[in-house]
Amino acid sequence: MQYWCLQMLIPRLKDGGMKNVGSLLKWECVIQVWYFLFFLYPNNHDDGDVEGLMEATALHDTHKVFFDCFEDYENCIKGVKDEEGSSVYNSPNLKGKLHTYISAQKLHKKCRDRLGAGDWLFDRPEYWNLDIVALQALKDFFAENLK
Repeated sequence: MQYWCLQMLIPRLKDGGMKNVGSLLKWECVIQVWYFLFFLYPNNHDDGDVEGLMEATALHDTHKVFFDCFEDYENCIKGVKDEEGSSVYNSPNLKGKLHTYISAQKLHKKCRDRLGAGDWLFDRPEYWNLDIVALQALKDFFAENLK
């Protein structure tokens, strides 16, 4: 997909800051046209996010015990209510669940260090399946545009 983006750039006046905004807008605005490609998660046409894709790649069958236990944990904390019937605790978001999933794995120091540096270990097939259909649109986008 190709998109055109218009962006108005308002340069600052050297000797007046934004004090003369009226004249700045009237005389010194520059409209530039930028061309760039982008991909919207999960597949460039449906609503979603990167965490949804990450969850789809997690090995639910292999790590069924983890996901079953995490679901029990979520249900437990959702069930704790105050006197007015409102939840006392927030349930973790999907990113928190996925971080807990990968952090809970028995990792060697080198992998744990990578994880601590923000590497989610996507190159480790024992935790993630990157050959799922849900990733195909993203793979196609990369293949077409990162040459």
